[in-house]
Amino acid sequence: MNSKIVARYGIIVALIICAYYVDVLISWGISMIVPTPIRIAVTSLIVVLTICQLFDFKTAVFATTVFGVSSFLFAYIHPNLTASFFQNPLVSIFPRIMIGIVSYSVYFAINKVFQNKNVFLRDYATRSIAGAAGIITNTLLVITMMQLVKTDGDVFGTLLQVLIGIFFIIELCAGLLVVPVVSKTVKERINI
Repeated sequence: MNSKIVARYGIIVALIICAYYVDVLISWGISMIVPTPIRIAVTSLIVVLTICQLFDFKTAVFATTVFGVSSFLFAYIHPNLTASFFQNPLVSIFPRIMIGIVSYSVYFAINKVFQNKNVFLRDYATRSIAGAAGIITNTLLVITMMQLVKTDGDVFGTLLQVLIGIFFIIELCAGLLVVPVVSKTVKERINI
């Protein structure tokens, strides 16, 4: 592995950890208005979905795996009411790995289709669809994995799934509207 790749991966790890802490602050702010037992992951998702659109497949999967491992570790470092679920790698790591696989693949495939189309389709619609695919993958798999690991009659687990569904709307809007702008802007500013 050359030094450029090692540096890229190091920066990705740092970005994801910083994004996680921004999400902690956002969640804290939201909980001051509406008490909620879960953290929103909107900043982290914007970062990893942008990375999925900027680099190659291995880098996309690396970034989303780091996001999953961060969720797993921070469930121990900064436990909250959802920690018992996210301390299980099936809930915290597996869905996040799949974000990279799905989002990168969707972006790559749709980018080929819209390659010779107008600027909006080529630059924004492609990125929006890939961002939405990543968010949907994350939410569906996290809820599915929570369903698999929760105990019978776990009312709290059901409540968490409802809250994740509510936060899904915010995250989906970010995937559809923010990720395309950030991804296109970053791509124009750096030589990738």
